[in-house]
Amino acid sequence: MTSDAQPNSDAPSTGRAARLSNWVRKKDPSFFAYFLAKVIPAVLSFITVTYTIRFISHADYGEWGFLGVVSGMLVPVVSLSLPQAMMRMYFDKKDERVETHASLVTTTFLVNTAGMLVVFVIACLLYFAESQAALGLLYFGGITTGKIGFSFFNYLSRVRNDYGLYLFNRVVESLLYTAFVATFVSYVADADRSTEVLGHSRLHWLAYASIGTVWLINAVNALYYSRQGLLSIKAKLLSKVELREMLAFSTPLIGTFFIGWLLASSDVWVLRRVGSLTATADYLFAVKIAGGVALVTESSLLDWPRFYYGHMRDNHADRDEQIARRVRSFLYMHIGAILLVRFIAAFAYDVLGAEQFVAGLEYLRYLVLGNFFFLLGNLMAAGIGYAKRTHLTLVTFLVPGAMNLGLNFLLIPRWGAHAAALTTLAAYLLYAILSFFMGRPFYRFQGGSRLIAVIAVALGAALLPLGLGA
Repeated sequence: MTSDAQPNSDAPSTGRAARLSNWVRKKDPSFFAYFLAKVIPAVLSFITVTYTIRFISHADYGEWGFLGVVSGMLVPVVSLSLPQAMMRMYFDKKDERVETHASLVTTTFLVNTAGMLVVFVIACLLYFAESQAALGLLYFGGITTGKIGFSFFNYLSRVRNDYGLYLFNRVVESLLYTAFVATFVSYVADADRSTEVLGHSRLHWLAYASIGTVWLINAVNALYYSRQGLLSIKAKLLSKVELREMLAFSTPLIGTFFIGWLLASSDVWVLRRVGSLTATADYLFAVKIAGGVALVTESSLLDWPRFYYGHMRDNHADRDEQIARRVRSFLYMHIGAILLVRFIAAFAYDVLGAEQFVAGLEYLRYLVLGNFFFLLGNLMAAGIGYAKRTHLTLVTFLVPGAMNLGLNFLLIPRWGAHAAALTTLAAYLLYAILSFFMGRPFYRFQGGSRLIAVIAVALGAALLPLGLGA
């Protein structure tokens, strides 16, 4: 007797490949997309830097990096940090109609646009006030304004969980910029790096490449969200009450981001002012190599607000366990990145042809460990943001930021970039400690003993003489 029974298509798959497939399906695809959105540009940035150091001089590399540090401070300040408020308020909207969200998105976009115009006007005034300020006009009037828009669209794609668009933005921006710089190098392959190209400074050519790239991506995003109905001239703007609520959330963040800039980047500013351009270049190149660790930090924090706010809102029975597990996975990935960076750092300098920057290997370990504590502090402060007590973040950033700035002025003139790396590590450690204690009243993370164990492993991975390259 034959059976007509068919195989059960719903039966669990077996085998190694099937188990891997099942594991991937259970994971949140957005994290993988956000991780790739950091990995791919990071890889491309290392390719770009090999062309950049062949295109501009050692000192010019320091000047270009210094401008990037200043620009990074301006973006959250000029935008009034409203994109961050938009991300938080988006989850308060119970009405899921496009028109409801369009009001929030369009209002935020218009405020960002006003900020971009202010920066552009100031850059023009500075240019006309000093004839040698052409690079400043290009960087702040073109690149910084573009980055303000780019930051807005990246926040919007994250809050909407349009991780495909976010991946597109990051990858295409990096690809285009890399292609531009590679073209410049091929055009002047054998020329002296101090000479002009077609009557323009080499730094000006880098600015042209960056401006064209970022504004093209902004145009694509504006078109996409206009077609989605989220950016519309017909959208009703937020009421004064709603706008005041957003500003109440975002205004403390403006100070927080500025103080955070003191925490993260005042070392570069002080080093540039009291040191040499070449010492600044060495330090910035070490920061670039340490960016392999920052890659994990940034990838983790990209999806962390959506993950945390969503779990707090839904309040599942296993909410706290899932949050604690996500935190530990972030930190262990970071430790793996620390070991990897220490192992390949010296090799990376050789491959990139960056022997003139090799002084940065001496303090690389402090940079990667500092990044670990920065990630830990951001995770521990999650409850502050959910409780809308963002004014407390001023304290968590102000104290270590002020300490970092003071130590930088005190120590960098004597010990240079080595001191800059150590003071940054000390400031990030203090930031993590303050974030932990100030965030506890609003949310207590499970597994305190496990967290201590993770920190101990991180200290060993970063500081023990493992016979690695850094």
